[in-house]
Order: sequence, then structure tokens, then C-alpha cells
Amino acid sequence: MPPFGFCGPSYTSQSPNADAQQCMNLYPEAIESGDGASRVALYPTPGTVTLVTLPEGPVRGQIGTSGRAFAVGGSAFCEVFADGTIHNYGTIANNSSPVSMAAGTTQILIASAGFVYVFDLNTNILTPIDQAVLTNVNQVGYCDGFFLALLNNSKTFQASALLDATTWPPLSVTTENIFIDNVLALLVDHREVWLFGLNRSVVYYDSGAAPFPFDVVPGGMIEQGIGAQNSPVRLDNSVFWLGGDERGNMIAWRANGYTPQRVSNHAVEFAWQGYKVVSDAVGYSYQDQGHSFWVLYFPTADKTWVYDVATGMWHERGFWDSINGRFAAHHSQNHLFSFNKHLVGDPKSGKIYQMSISLVDDDGQAIRRVRRAPHISKEQKWSFISQLQVYVESGLGPIPPLPSPPTTAQGISQYQVLQDSNLVDWDVYVDDNGILNSSNVGVLGAPTALFLNDQMLGSTSWQIGITIGGLLTATLVAYDGSYPTSLTLASVPSSFPFSLTVVNGLLTTSPGGVTPALPNVRGPIINLRWSVDGGHTWSNEYPADIGQAGQYRKRAMWRRLGRSRDRVFEISYADPAPLRIIDAYIEAS
Repeated sequence: MPPFGFCGPSYTSQSPNADAQQCMNLYPEAIESGDGASRVALYPTPGTVTLVTLPEGPVRGQIGTSGRAFAVGGSAFCEVFADGTIHNYGTIANNSSPVSMAAGTTQILIASAGFVYVFDLNTNILTPIDQAVLTNVNQVGYCDGFFLALLNNSKTFQASALLDATTWPPLSVTTENIFIDNVLALLVDHREVWLFGLNRSVVYYDSGAAPFPFDVVPGGMIEQGIGAQNSPVRLDNSVFWLGGDERGNMIAWRANGYTPQRVSNHAVEFAWQGYKVVSDAVGYSYQDQGHSFWVLYFPTADKTWVYDVATGMWHERGFWDSINGRFAAHHSQNHLFSFNKHLVGDPKSGKIYQMSISLVDDDGQAIRRVRRAPHISKEQKWSFISQLQVYVESGLGPIPPLPSPPTTAQGISQYQVLQDSNLVDWDVYVDDNGILNSSNVGVLGAPTALFLNDQMLGSTSWQIGITIGGLLTATLVAYDGSYPTSLTLASVPSSFPFSLTVVNGLLTTSPGGVTPALPNVRGPIINLRWSVDGGHTWSNEYPADIGQAGQYRKRAMWRRLGRSRDRVFEISYADPAPLRIIDAYIEAS
């Protein structure tokens, strides 16, 4: 069976008929030896676990210096310690937006909601700067011993006294006059100060002049501005940012010297420009496993995109919202590498998470991973697909193994599968407390029609259904005396028996019923579905077990897949075990 380029990035074109690829919570890695089983593999993005929760949220920024770690949560400026404890040093102004911080040898300068604060690393005292001295500050930086402050809604930035963030000489200030726009963002890289305007950017260096020590770098004028003031990052010995100018915006740039190079592509640009708001994008960068990642969080759009410098490819990260059946943004908007850990701050709470590929869930919640492959089509002629194999590293299931829905001679199981009006399948189950739940990520199987007779009302039958949001409903139907009055379900995860009934039109559960057998066990499950119309509509999902721990020879295969003129395969996965995809092979005629 030949491969067909299964492993790759997210790339959904304006027309999904042209390309409909998605890579969610997986990232491509090139096999650098050149002699591997495939050219590119897909590996799982990191999971998270809470290290510490700040007194307030969101986590608006993090900074590390001298082996210490600091974070701002809401209005609290805190030090974070390796053992998961914190110390709150005081209160700063809070507008829930990201803060800007810069560290010197003995001080940290913080700009928040227009106000400026200095934290002394020797005395551990947080002090506000008098607004008569410095006010309405947007962003701060540190270069060659000088703290820098960019004033909001202006073309002005100011330098402190040498090595002293508490002293701001009134003449140590300049007005940027290379371009006509206000300066929106400031970033220090390689001892240079990058100032980004709406349509143009310019770079300054420490010229040693007085009273203001910085001047424009010869040739440091850049014919690209910025589209999101919190998007610039330092990464891979360069500067990355979301750009814009008078002709448009939302192209991702990397600086090559002072010449911007485009690193976005038409597909991601099409996605971004479809967002209602893009100027609120927040960027952070980090390095892991030899990959240098630029993470872009779009708060209004509730999306997260990631660029990998190692491959030049984009992938998506997200937190699966099982209630609404959609991906929300990944719960991070800033990063700090400290205590030999990757720490990310939550934009919606005060949690700081440790992020690691050794973690297989998102702080206890399942990570749903999706790979939608390239089109399989040969000039729109009929193809008869007899077999598909997705080559994954099998045998990585957890110990103890995952429980599967038990089935006894009485037909008792843990799940019923219902389908909503959007043709989305939902697992319906009872937890150990007797509470009904639904999820469209999990075991799944063939959907069924479920009918029950009312336990209280005579000659009354109900069809149990599910809404698009996953809420269970009971709809009155023609009476049929053959319908049961109860259904026994084994609870999740402990398999206690519960009876599901309808009483006066209301769904209820109660302990009891036939005691089920002990649950069977299974390996992690990948689910396959496909589209035969260019990625517009999709089939049901078909599961494959990829092996309990040690079952290394298990294969994920599907047969007799029918015919199509164009086929797009998609797999999804949500179990707490690594998913490593080597390639996929197809047998077709």
C-alpha cells in the first residue's frame, strides 16, 4: 500500500475542495535522518497540569530573572516558587490585558493599564512610579542598562537613568519621526530597540548620545507595520510579528536583518482574516524538543495557532468544549521557562500550568487530537478504496488499561449512542453518582434509536434524543407497549448498575437493575471518518483499537471503504496516552 502524505500541517484553503487539512493538537516533525519509515511524523502537543493558582486571574504576564520567577494575575504581582507556592508582593492597576515587564540587574519594571511600577529584587519591595514622572505607558523594555518606556497613543519613548528604573531624566526622551503613525509596540532584541507603527517600523541602537542615548540604525527602516501590538516575539535569533500596512494586515513576518520575510501562508491568513477581531492577538515563544514554536492566541476569536520554525509549518492547538462540540483556544497566553519547566499562564483564570509532552491531558481534561489528511483524488475519477492503514506507534496504552463498555448476557453496557440533528454522535452515560452525562468524544459506536414507556403515565411512550449542545430530551411518540419502562446502564467508571426511566416526561436515574459484569479493558481508540464531497459533510466515526500497553504489533486498519471521486480522511483521538503517527497507507483501484 503506498503512502499518500497523511502527516502534515493545518492548511484549509478558501475552498476546502482545494485543500482541507487540519492538524489540531499534533505537530509535524521532519525525520532528519532521511532514512526513516516516513518523511514526516505527527507527534502530540504538550499536556498541562496546574503548578500554582494566583490570587486573581487572568495570568497577564510572566518574567524570570536571577533564577526567580514572577507573574501578574489580575492585580496581584507575585513570585512563583518551584514547589507550587507563591508570595504576593502587592497590587497593580488591572485592565485584564497583558502586562509588559522588563528585568534589569536588580529591578523589574512593570507597565499595567497605563501605570508603571518598579520591583526591587534586593528588597522585594514593589513601588509605583509617580505619574508626574511617567504616566500612560504602554510597553517597557531593557537595553544596555537602560529601562525604556513607550507612551500610549503617541510617538514618544523614554529612557531611564542607567541601571535605575526609578529615575527618568526629563530630557532622556525622543519622538519617533521616521514614520507618521503612532508607535504601537516596543521589543528589544540583540541590543536593538524595535518600534512598530501601524504601517511602518524602525529600529534604534545605543549610540551613546546624550541626553537620549538611542538613535536610528542606518538602514533600519522597515516597510511593514504591526497588526497586533502584543504579537511580537523573540525567536530563533530573530523577531516575529503579525504585520500590517496601508494595504492590509494579518501576514506573519520574520525579520531577516531589517527585511521582513513572510512565514504565514494563504490558508492561515484566510483563517485569521475571517476573525471578527485580530488586533488583540497575543504571542509568546518557547523551545522544546528542538522545535522553536511561536504561539498566537486570538482572544476574541477563541483560537490558537502555532508556527514551528523547524519545519516552517503551522498547526492548531485547542481545548475541546464537549458541551458545544467545538475547539476553544488553548488555555495559555504567556510563557516562562523556569525551574527547568515550561510554565504557561491561563488567559481565563489565575492558573499557571506546567506544560510538558510527558503529560497526556489538559489539567485533567481529555485532549482531543485531530488530523485531517490531504485529498485523495485522481482527476475526479472513481476510486475504490479497499483498505486504509494508519501507521501509529501502538502498544502505548496506560497501565492499568482503559475500561471498555462491558456487555453481559443481559446486554448491559456503559454507553448509549444518540445522534443530534447535525448528525453528530454522542455517548450517553451515567456517572457513579447517578448523574446523566453526554460527550461526543469518547467510546462512540453506531447511533441507536432509544424509546421508553413512561413509568408513571399509562399508554405513553417517549423517544430519548439529544440536542446539538448535548442536552438529553424526551419527545412524546405514539404508544408502543413493546417498549421497556427502564434501561439499565453500568456507571462510568465503576460499573454500578443504574436504571434510566422516564417519569412524567422527565428523565431520571436510580440505583438498581441487573448487576453488570466487571468492565472489559481496551487500548486507546482512534476514530476514522471521511468526506466524499471535498470536506463539506462527513460520515459517522469508525473506531480502531491501537493496543494496550505492550501490544506493539497492533495495527489500525479499516477495510471495504467504498468508492468516491474525492476522499478526505480524518482521524480523531482523545485517550490519555501518546498518539504518534508515522504515516498512512491506502489500497485503492
